[in-house]
Amino acid sequence: MGQAPMSLPEVESGPFRGNERLGRNTGEAALSLFFRPDERPDEAGFETALGEARSGRAVARISHRSADETGRVELLCSGMTFDVAVLTPGAPCDAAISRIRYGFEPERDLEPLQAITIAPGPHLASAGGMPSVVRAMCGIAASVIGPLAVQAVGYGPAQTLMEPGYFMRVSETWLKGGPFPALGLTALLPNDDGSVRSQGLAHFLGQELQVQPASGDAPATTLRTAIRLVDHLMRSGVPNDPIRIELGDEGAVFVEPSRFGKLLLVWCGA
Repeated sequence: MGQAPMSLPEVESGPFRGNERLGRNTGEAALSLFFRPDERPDEAGFETALGEARSGRAVARISHRSADETGRVELLCSGMTFDVAVLTPGAPCDAAISRIRYGFEPERDLEPLQAITIAPGPHLASAGGMPSVVRAMCGIAASVIGPLAVQAVGYGPAQTLMEPGYFMRVSETWLKGGPFPALGLTALLPNDDGSVRSQGLAHFLGQELQVQPASGDAPATTLRTAIRLVDHLMRSGVPNDPIRIELGDEGAVFVEPSRFGKLLLVWCGA
């Protein structure tokens, strides 16, 4: 499926706030790049990193530099604009370190870190969950991870934190037409009864998932099914009526929109 080896995530104890000062329109939809305190880039360093893309062609360029807000620039990418903040010498943003982590060694200590954020610009205020917008943000982030000393990548809507190499693998696979990064741009969290719930899928599709395992299924089996279903829904959309969906090697699931709230109820082994 193109995914890195899967493991059940740790559980976040508090909200991932991202850059609370970046709130003109879609700050909550931001990707955050985390650095050691003395390695957060300035405008010149970030611009240089954009020009050092592995493809040999910058995926974005700085289109505006704020005269009033130190450390904030606007990027132009594929005809869309994105805000980047807060670069040095601006004051570091207040960004929480999520405990829903993918790709890290268990003992990795990620405190303290400082973040810069990449967020949709004002004209994309209502489009932060459109795949084309998120793809562009992922492309920008992936292009600068190599040149810059990025320690972690966070995604606000899912309250997740990704190891930089892991983020690059799953996002670049997605950008090339592969599966959606369900473990990263969304979170899939285990419940005590063996079910798996999604977090952040509503940002894209307006619905979250609650996946109930088939009798005897191990947690890893239910997780794999949830990953495959998230990718299917990102490609096909959310059903309005109960439906049986075939998921290849993962078998079939029965999906039913809940009458209570924006939730899809899913039964494995249908």
